[in-house]
Amino acid sequence: MQTNINNTIPSKFFTLLLFGLLSTQIMAQQTSSYQLYKGVIVDTNSKNIYNTNPKTGIDARSVQNGSLSWHSDKAELPIMVNDSQLIAQQSSTSKGMLGLAQFNSTTGKLLVEKSLMMPNQIIPNIKDGLNQKFNVYENKGTLGSIRWNYFSQSSQGMLEKETPNIKENYGEIVLGQNKQLDGAQLVSFSQKPTRSVGHVEGKFLSGIDGRQFKSVTGDHILVSGINKDATIWDKYSWDFYDLKGTQLGHMDFAHSFRPFILIDDLILFVNTPFEKATETTIQSFPLSLNAYSLSSGDLVWNTEVRDFSFTGAFPQ
Repeated sequence: MQTNINNTIPSKFFTLLLFGLLSTQIMAQQTSSYQLYKGVIVDTNSKNIYNTNPKTGIDARSVQNGSLSWHSDKAELPIMVNDSQLIAQQSSTSKGMLGLAQFNSTTGKLLVEKSLMMPNQIIPNIKDGLNQKFNVYENKGTLGSIRWNYFSQSSQGMLEKETPNIKENYGEIVLGQNKQLDGAQLVSFSQKPTRSVGHVEGKFLSGIDGRQFKSVTGDHILVSGINKDATIWDKYSWDFYDLKGTQLGHMDFAHSFRPFILIDDLILFVNTPFEKATETTIQSFPLSLNAYSLSSGDLVWNTEVRDFSFTGAFPQ
């Protein structure tokens, strides 16, 4: 039986064409933003960072030099970037309501504001309380959705013997067509969903000693070890590799590990608050976003970001 070659060519051509169109569509749907820390979102495509201002609002700044691109007081907590649009959480103004805003991520222009009703009269506070935490983050497993969770428990003093009353709620914010906030809907889950974390520890590179951590983006490895002189402030050595084991850079730091992202020649991470003693005084340093040079290991720029952790008094 003979096969008509002329009939097979169009079929193969349209198959390849369809595959190309689907691949292009899938690539276009993939988000390029990553949560480096609560309130710090890095967009690897535009090479911009969106972080909570230490006092109020959101700052957008360049990855390369940290310069401010725009600021807005219309929202407080950046969540995700997609198709040149930033979605962020607004301050909670009423019990049981979650306020969201959508911006042009390049100019900072406010595009949409949306209020969604939370279940069980949950108060979606941005700052952690003594006995409650509300978190909202991009769901990397499902395109066009945002996950939320809420934890609360009754406050008790040190001598209380009763079991604390613990409540946990989980859910999702499903965005509308083309990931628009206009048609967003909030749903609740009956059980805790799994959350993938990019910066995991493991053994990714053979033949290299030290603790190994993947970057938040999952495409680089940090190998951490203790320097020979463990008495110095930056007592840990950080060596960076690609997934094939090629070393990209080195720096020394005071902590063994921080969740990180590499963009071009920069190492991005958030450092927790700390105090450092000098000969005459003790210096206090706030929560800060840092950019170090991958090639030299030197600090390029840093800026303070808002700390959402609880800082009030605990019950006696």
